[in-house]
Amino acid sequence: MESQRTNQQSRALHLLFNQVSAHCVQAGIDQKTIVDALEGYSVPTTPQAIKEIWRTIQISVTGKESTKDLERKEMDQVYDVFNKFISEVTHEYFSFPSFESLMLAQLDNEKLQ
Repeated sequence: MESQRTNQQSRALHLLFNQVSAHCVQAGIDQKTIVDALEGYSVPTTPQAIKEIWRTIQISVTGKESTKDLERKEMDQVYDVFNKFISEVTHEYFSFPSFESLMLAQLDNEKLQ
């Protein structure tokens, strides 16, 4: 197994993200332009990718970067925008998981182990 990235690589990666972001802001290139440019590329949809979409909406709606900092009302506000967007893209409505659905998912995971 290969070793994890170094601290220097991590810092360099975040610097790269900041440099690209600053350039895009200065050049008037918004996120939609970047996402639209991905059209010709095959990029898998992963839970992490969906989480980043949530985070982008969350920052826009609340100004908060971490879900840990959200208040209950803000969770609802972010979810409403997120679900509207995802529903438009997927043509599917995703209800916010209930306590019962979380418990069922946990039971299913335990059965698989």
